[in-house]
Amino acid sequence: MKKIILNELDETIMLSPDMERYNQLSQVTLTLDEEEGNLTEDKAKHLLRRITFGPTPNEVNLIKDRPISEVVDELLGDGLDYLPQNSNRLPDGSETLNWINTVEEDPSKVYVTIRSTIEAIHQTRYAQFVDWWINLMSTDIITDNNKIVTERLTFFWHTHWCIEFSYDTQGYIPPPIIYRSNQSIRKHRLGNFKKFVEEMTLDGAYLLYQSLNLSSGKNPNENYAREMMELFTMGIGNYSEGDIREAARALTGWRVSAHRQDPKPFEFFDTYFSAKDHDLDSKQIMGETIAARAEEDNTLDKVREGEVYGLIDILFRRRPEPIARFICTKIYSHFVYSNPSKYDQLFINELATEFIANNFELLPVFRKLFKSKHFYEKANIGVQIKQPVELITNLEKLLKVNYTNSSAALDDLEQVIYDPPNVSGWSGYRSWISTKTYPRRVNHLKNLIGNKTNAAWMIFLSEFPSPSNFDIVFKELIEYTLPKTVTPERITILKNRIEGISNVNTNNWTQAYNSSSDDIGKFLNTFFQELIRVPDIHLS
Repeated sequence: MKKIILNELDETIMLSPDMERYNQLSQVTLTLDEEEGNLTEDKAKHLLRRITFGPTPNEVNLIKDRPISEVVDELLGDGLDYLPQNSNRLPDGSETLNWINTVEEDPSKVYVTIRSTIEAIHQTRYAQFVDWWINLMSTDIITDNNKIVTERLTFFWHTHWCIEFSYDTQGYIPPPIIYRSNQSIRKHRLGNFKKFVEEMTLDGAYLLYQSLNLSSGKNPNENYAREMMELFTMGIGNYSEGDIREAARALTGWRVSAHRQDPKPFEFFDTYFSAKDHDLDSKQIMGETIAARAEEDNTLDKVREGEVYGLIDILFRRRPEPIARFICTKIYSHFVYSNPSKYDQLFINELATEFIANNFELLPVFRKLFKSKHFYEKANIGVQIKQPVELITNLEKLLKVNYTNSSAALDDLEQVIYDPPNVSGWSGYRSWISTKTYPRRVNHLKNLIGNKTNAAWMIFLSEFPSPSNFDIVFKELIEYTLPKTVTPERITILKNRIEGISNVNTNNWTQAYNSSSDDIGKFLNTFFQELIRVPDIHLS
């Protein structure tokens, strides 16, 4: 059990309180039963902390006191963003990222002097892409006109379908391909998981990252076949080495037009099929046979349907339970608790049963999760250690701040988008907090707050229902920043500490607020600079 002593408030805050949570869960019934009634304000904040990158007052006002089932359905939407006719639902990065259709030469096949120039272009564009996506995360806010949220789910699938911009010794995945891969996980985030696997198997970024782009009948590459089974669908112990070898043969011949020198049967950055590089012989996978292929049947459509989709179909028919448990454990670990106990596993098993019963549709699983009594149990509130991306975007979203050093902060905090330590992603859980990263986390939050103008702070306060009442707004500021209910004693201690170094307090706040005094901005800067020193700001 990891503890951090909060000297300022003379109180111990437990990060990842496994035993306490374990004891709490042992006293409740873990089922998929829906939480009845309307969203209380506390439950609304909890839901928004997990399904988005944190709550704002306007968002909470839009969903509180409404039926939980109705709100969850609104936030998730219909799950049909993968349909071509719904492509306009996805964020369009073309204005900010004006290079998404620009192709460069392969830096590994040009002179060294030119290579460094191309690599520098890739690095600049990659940084721009990361900034673009972080901005999407911190501005993914529900409004009267749009209550569907996308980016938290997209980020979750990014941590599942891990891709490294700079991979091994091969070089860089061109940023236009990373952008397209990012759009793929966004549009399939709530679709059918089997179709999701089909999409990612032929995704251009994966063809490069997993070396399928070089795999041929004479030399099949087993990287993706192994990772697809071990990391992306069912987990270790549910397949054999023979299954991997045969699956690798079924996946030979697929290529992506990634660079200017590459063949371009369609458009640049599209996946195509190289018939001469495909293994035509039969394959044996999990006791089933994919038949040998005649030359005249060695075409893109027939190989994709018969071998790529056929392989995936075998996995889902032969291993439905392991796939469902593996994916539901991933979902649960991200959105509920990172270190599931045996009690959590009971709920995960029910979620997996729901997954199979719905033919691996993801939307019903997420609906069940976010509507369940279990999700709103006290044991699940304020117990997740925030991932660095969540930590930064959470405060950006609440304060409406664009932190210009967000990319550098994520590098500092050991979670660089599209650059995980390996294909399995980040280990997460307690690894996010260490003697090295904790002070860095605090420092980046301090820099993020910076010095907002008084006018900006006044706009920020206007979202709160009673901004002219010091005691009410003080309590609300804490409740929007910290996930657990804060005791009156802690509020008093923190209030006394901040009032001691501020020009405004309970007695003169109303007058200062009504006159838009600069002291309001100074107070709020001081308030948040003090609050980020409280360890539970790192919890969700």
